[in-house]
Amino acid sequence: METKIIRLDCRKKATVEKTVTVDETPPTVDIPDSEFPLLGYYKRHLVSGITISKDEKWWSAILLVTSESGSESERRYVLHTWKYSHKKWLLHRKYHYYEEHIEQAIAALQEMLAVSHERVSV
Repeated sequence: METKIIRLDCRKKATVEKTVTVDETPPTVDIPDSEFPLLGYYKRHLVSGITISKDEKWWSAILLVTSESGSESERRYVLHTWKYSHKKWLLHRKYHYYEEHIEQAIAALQEMLAVSHERVSV
């Protein structure tokens, strides 16, 4: 499986920095339970996660989770956004992307950034 590492910059067109070949099964990343404010299903099935942005009011992260059955083919990426309110992080929204659709989501983001960049430079 090939993985593309993409640099996203709103002032420039998205560029592929490098392409690496990885094993079919991504390595499990040890994440402390306290790092992401997850409950129940997502906490139990979390494989790995990366914080996209975090400030005093908002937190967004992309998480890789497995299905209830634990099947490798049932992995999906979930974009979570939380809002800090009442002295705790509360879930605001979540979007699910199955593994076979994540490439399409990345391509769509790249296209949006390119169009956005064209509007700014005109």
